[in-house]
Amino acid sequence: MSESQADVFDEKFGAFARWQASPWGRLRYTTAAANLTAHLPAGPLDILDVGGGNGLDALELAARGHHVTIADISEQSLAEARATAAHRGLNDRVTTRRASLDTLGDEFGRDNFDVLLCHKLIQYLPDPAGVIAALAEPLRTNGVLSVIAPNADADPLLTAVRGLDPDKALRMLDAPTRYSV
Repeated sequence: MSESQADVFDEKFGAFARWQASPWGRLRYTTAAANLTAHLPAGPLDILDVGGGNGLDALELAARGHHVTIADISEQSLAEARATAAHRGLNDRVTTRRASLDTLGDEFGRDNFDVLLCHKLIQYLPDPAGVIAALAEPLRTNGVLSVIAPNADADPLLTAVRGLDPDKALRMLDAPTRYSV
């Protein structure tokens, strides 16, 4: 990702942070942590959060005793991650690194992480399959890859729960085509 792409994320950082603090945002992070934790081997583990932004996914794992590296193109987001880690007393388990998906293998090498997170990032990229291949490089054999992305299969649930529109959700289930954002 380019410098201009980092600027786009930086411009939207405030709105994103407000969403993270909202009930829907807190529910998303709590659910993601519970689902991921159920699939993790005994730790402590080395975890890389690619596109980890301000680190909310990674910091929860650091609080559970794992060492996490948060990689992102946005220095503003990484600064927020460092500040939150310091506030929560997690500095010894959190590393931040300004890095792009384009240089993931060069930045982190091969077979260095037990777990790799790619949450809410892949939908912004033109070649998701290529991204998945790049994500596998720093992951150890039998490592855990966690990918979260919007998808059409989740849209009816979101429409029913967030939009409080069960009729529209049912129509979406029967629709031959759906577009997700």
